[in-house]
Amino acid sequence: MTRDLVVLVPFDGHAIGDTVAVETDSKGTPLDFVWRRRLKQFV
Repeated sequence: MTRDLVVLVPFDGHAIGDTVAVETDSKGTPLDFVWRRRLKQFV
């Protein structure tokens, strides 16, 4: 599954407000460790 996340902190050429598709498991948890770490800052 993929989940569209809105960028809240600029990184890797993405600006605030950009939408980025992230691979997730069936629970909607991002598979990429970096994304998990980033999301923990906001959740």
